[in-house]
Amino acid sequence: MIILKQKIPLPRNQINQSKAFMRITSGHDRGRRIETPKGDATRPTTDKVRQALFNRLRSMIDAIDWNDMHVIDAFAGSGALGLEALSNGVRSVTFFEKDKRASIVIKENIKQLGYSSRTKLYPIDCLKADFENLDRADLIFLDPPYGLGLAAKLMHKIIDTGLVHKGTIFYVEMHKDKIEPIDEEKYECISSKQYGSIVSNLYKTK
Repeated sequence: MIILKQKIPLPRNQINQSKAFMRITSGHDRGRRIETPKGDATRPTTDKVRQALFNRLRSMIDAIDWNDMHVIDAFAGSGALGLEALSNGVRSVTFFEKDKRASIVIKENIKQLGYSSRTKLYPIDCLKADFENLDRADLIFLDPPYGLGLAAKLMHKIIDTGLVHKGTIFYVEMHKDKIEPIDEEKYECISSKQYGSIVSNLYKTK
């Protein structure tokens, strides 16, 4: 006698619980879903903050051809900031993410969105990276773990390399209770916004 086991569907609220997702909020791929790493190793920038950031960037750098911009997404996490930039038409993005699981997620997101030819992914700590052979960056995203001074350390490291130029824009995300001092002699804060507990600052090299 053959016994057939009935396949019982999972309740809707249990489907895909092993994965977390957010969406591209602007540009050509607006609305497309991207995976985010599970666990506490990363903290992706929320859709709301990301959408507001790109609205600010578009209003500030309208005169710049987005298609000619090279972007670096350091401390990339899910890669959401760099992926959003690609959706808005930037030429290329270089991602740095030392967490192995997160770097795998970034790689899959890049593949799913069809961005492989416009990206490089380094699964290493950006603070230990050699930037000498990278394309000069026009926009750099820095969204590190809060309160450790990592954004300021990286900005100090790269200011004298060929990676940046006068006018390179940095996005730095911080917690309102853990503000990092940024070198005012080398960087000018050109925009500062707060969304709840999140401080969202834009700096430009002098």
